[in-house]
Formats: sequence, structure tokens, C-alpha cells
Amino acid sequence: MLENDNKHILIVEDDLEICRLLDMFLRSKGYQVSLSNSGTEGLADIIRLEPDLVVLDIMMPGMNGIEVCQKSRETYTGPIIMLTACSEEISEISALDTGADGYLHKPLRPHILLSHIEALLRRESRSKKNDNELNHTGGLTIDTLKRQVKCNDEEVILTGAEYEMLEYLAKQAGTIVSRDECYRALKGIEFDGLDRALDMRLSSLRKKIKDDIAPYQIIKTIRCKGYLFVKQ
Repeated sequence: MLENDNKHILIVEDDLEICRLLDMFLRSKGYQVSLSNSGTEGLADIIRLEPDLVVLDIMMPGMNGIEVCQKSRETYTGPIIMLTACSEEISEISALDTGADGYLHKPLRPHILLSHIEALLRRESRSKKNDNELNHTGGLTIDTLKRQVKCNDEEVILTGAEYEMLEYLAKQAGTIVSRDECYRALKGIEFDGLDRALDMRLSSLRKKIKDDIAPYQIIKTIRCKGYLFVKQ
């Protein structure tokens, strides 16, 4: 199990029984846990508490999880796992497109949630241990000390997952990285061939760094091989 150093998990969920069970389970694993029972309350707590990770339900009355995720990403860069009782692909795409790092379907299995939490926290921990350096390509600058990205001298606000993908590819500039390698490095688990999280993350990342019109100038997709961060 990951040495969690008493990491703080915020659960935003309107089902009080699910909250109670997850609270007990995660505390038994050594985590600090805070609970929010509505979207409005959850958004305020994300900003106020700055937790290490957020578990966020999509279907809530009033402000739903998609809206909370989207608004929180204006300032919050930590991992967000979204929960959904809906099996429709559009819900998964919406979750990832608004900045979630992953999603799980209900009914929720606590040990599966725990494995996703630990994988995302490992990713965050590895990033903080990386050597400090600057990478440039065209008008893009990546400051790994500050975890800050600028495009033509304007700061680009990325989610934690988007930043991790950009930094990972940039550190291997000039080398083709396969989807499997990228998936293992960023999620800490094997690629199952079905998860579309990387595709959605790359699409969102390209939009933010103004590289979303083919032929791509910064991050190229090499057919049947993987991704290439252009070395300049």
C-alpha cells in the first residue's frame, strides 16, 4: 500500500450512506477524510481545504459533479476521481473533458477506489521528486520546479493529469512513447485497451497549449506507435 503520509481525501457525495462507508474505509487505511453532501458545498470545500485528492459524484441535485469539476479546475490542480451511476459514454467523456483524472461506476467497490486513489497519489509524488528543469518547444515553456506552463508567455492552467502528461512527454522529447508506456507512467496501472482517458486528456491538453489543429506542432500522434513531443 502507498505510504499516504496522512493524505487528505475530500468526498463530495449526496448519498449519506456512501459517505459514511467511504469515510470509515479510508480512515481505516490512514487517510484524513472530509465530507461534502452537495455540489455547492463541495466546490467551496475544494477551494477552502485544498485536499490531496477529490472523490466527486456526478449526479447531485443543484450543482452537479461536472459543473463542480469544471469550476474547481480554475484553481485546483489535484487529482479528481468522478463517480457515476450512468453507463452512458457521454458521462465518461464529459467527466474527462472537464478535468477529471478518472471515473468509476457505481455500485462502488471500496478496494477498487482505493487502488485508483493510490495510483493517482503515486503519480503526484513521483512528479514532485523529478529534477527541476525547463523544457521549450516553440512558444511553450514548462517549469518543472513551479509546475508552471506558459504558452507565448501566458500562463496555461492545466489539471494535474494534463500537466503530468505534458511533462512526461516533454522529458522524452524526440522519442516516440507508446500508449501502453504513457498509460503505465501516468496511471500506475496497466492499459486495458478500453480506457479513453488518455485520448480525452491529450485532446484537452492540445486545446490549452494551442496545438489542436492538425498537423500538430508540439505533440504529434504517430499512427500505430504512440505520441511524440517534438524536439526543438
